[in-house]
Amino acid sequence: MGAFSPDDPVLALHGFDLVWPLALDGNNDLATVSGEDNTLSALPIRAATTRGEIPFFPLDGIDLEDLQGGLNSDGERAALRGRLVEQYRSREDRLESVNVAVGDGTDSGDTVALVTAKFRGGAVETIEVPFGSG
Repeated sequence: MGAFSPDDPVLALHGFDLVWPLALDGNNDLATVSGEDNTLSALPIRAATTRGEIPFFPLDGIDLEDLQGGLNSDGERAALRGRLVEQYRSREDRLESVNVAVGDGTDSGDTVALVTAKFRGGAVETIEVPFGSG
């Protein structure tokens, strides 16, 4: 990967990080992700992080423990949606806006969140964040 350039406004805003899960690039170095793809890749990671798990970002993450076994009910899905919206709107300053819809996955009993994010700078992307079966 090339050196970080503060003159690139997209890279300066969205930064770069290691690809997760970890992978190798064509040079057998750890693969990286940058720009808007970096922000997009952070959204499912934040959803899988427990609040307080990352010491230098203690408010990042949502707590799912009390929702385990209950993501198939409307009330639990509404709670999940609320936690995701709160995280993405209040903790992710690289986004201009975000919309989250929680519903059924492709497999019976699975729950997914469809996250539509508008990045600062205008691009809009939608990703699916799976939560598995409740």
